[in-house]
Amino acid sequence: MSTTDTHADTIQRVLDEANPSRVASALQKIALGSMLTPISETVTIAAGTVINLTTDTVAKKAAQQILACRVTAGIATGNRVVTDSTPCAPVGAIPGLVTLSADGTTLTFEANITVAIITWLPVPLNATSAFYAPKSL
Repeated sequence: MSTTDTHADTIQRVLDEANPSRVASALQKIALGSMLTPISETVTIAAGTVINLTTDTVAKKAAQQILACRVTAGIATGNRVVTDSTPCAPVGAIPGLVTLSADGTTLTFEANITVAIITWLPVPLNATSAFYAPKSL
C-alpha cells in the first residue's frame, strides 16, 4: 500500500523549489526588494528606555536584523551590541547591551539614553511560513 506525502504550499516551499513560474509571485509576496533594503533612522527615545520600530520610526517596520545601533545622545554615547530578548544579563547590567524583542518590534536600552541611530533590515511583508496563493491574472 502506498502513501501520499502532502506538504503545505508555503512561500518558503515555493522559494526552495525554485520553480521559475512561481518564484516571481512568491518574491512579490515577501516584498524582497524592501526586505533587502536597509532602513536607517535617528530615533528620539521620548520616555523610558524602549523604542518601538513599528510606531516610533518613520518606516514603521519591525526588524528581522539590526545592522547597527549607535547612541548619539544620553549618558553614554557610542555603539551598542544588540542581543535577543533573553540576554545573559539584564539590560543595564552590561554597558552597551541592547535587546531586540522576539517579534522584532522593540529595542530596549539602558537608562538615560535619548537619541540613537538604528539601521535594520525589515521583516518580510508576509512570513515565509504563510500559505502560498498565486496572484490571479
